[in-house]
Amino acid sequence: MIVASMAEPAVAAPAKPVGRIVAEAVPFDDYLEHYAEHFHEWVRGYVIEMSPVALRHEQIVDYLRMLLNAWLARRTAPGRKPIGVLVGMPFVMRTDVAPSGRLPDLQLILETKPRQPDRNGHARPRRPLRGSRFPRKRDA
Repeated sequence: MIVASMAEPAVAAPAKPVGRIVAEAVPFDDYLEHYAEHFHEWVRGYVIEMSPVALRHEQIVDYLRMLLNAWLARRTAPGRKPIGVLVGMPFVMRTDVAPSGRLPDLQLILETKPRQPDRNGHARPRRPLRGSRFPRKRDA
């Protein structure tokens, strides 16, 4: 549905999400409490029933899980905290850009470290990029 008037440019109203809608105007907290554990997703207040997955889909997810876990293991130094964690359902992923609560097959959640400020309070890179050149202090 397009909403327009002479004074304002045309603005497209948000479309209903695709899928079998089982409830409308549901707050996110209610979705988490009543629907998330029963394989439903939440998009802008709509609760959508997820379709069942095929065996091939599940095999691909298992393969990707194995690859990503191997990558995480190689990227983590021995005796150190892992650089991230790989999770799957039933962990809900919430996005604020397009308000939604999704149940992705896999989520790779990487640890982040805030950059340490220098003595002037400016953020500095953790390490120089390859091939980059930083100005050196010249002796006076």
